[in-house]
Amino acid sequence: MFRKFSLTVAVVVCFIANVFANTPKIILSTTEEKVLTFEFEAQKEATVIKMFDVESEVVYYEEIDGQKFISKKFDLKRLDKGTFYMSVETEFKELIYTISLTEESVKIIAEEEKSKPFFRKKEDRVSLNFLNVDEGKVTVKIFSGDNRTVYSETFENEPIVSKTFNFQNALADTYTIIVKKGATSYYERVVIN
Repeated sequence: MFRKFSLTVAVVVCFIANVFANTPKIILSTTEEKVLTFEFEAQKEATVIKMFDVESEVVYYEEIDGQKFISKKFDLKRLDKGTFYMSVETEFKELIYTISLTEESVKIIAEEEKSKPFFRKKEDRVSLNFLNVDEGKVTVKIFSGDNRTVYSETFENEPIVSKTFNFQNALADTYTIIVKKGATSYYERVVIN
């Protein structure tokens, strides 16, 4: 019993450490240059960097895998003035920066961090860990291949949503686990043969 509890605590602590580690360092150059320098310690995990405008038109996209340190310089002089977003997405989180570009300067005017759920598959079990910092409402559902709900639970006022699903006696099918927080949903497929 104690060993199982210790293992669960260790997994949750590692999950939290990974989520909060590695926040990118954004450096703005002088206002005349309109250059945005981006530095990120990725710990060799896959990272997607994307810059897009208010109409969701992507002006920059890159997938980086296997690099421990990422450094990019963005020359924004050729872009029209307005609002742009830079998204940095890893396995555990997504950071979204709101960037204001004027004739005179470039400024980061907002920053948002979204935690992503972590799924761990081992044999016939799937463990879910989700860091819910604001303790808002999180709904977890599992659907079978024919879109039938086989599990549904809502968590409120919980800083960490942690659940293990046992598929040992499940019928052969493709199941979808959905974790929903606000308007954002995350999906994980589980195939049982």
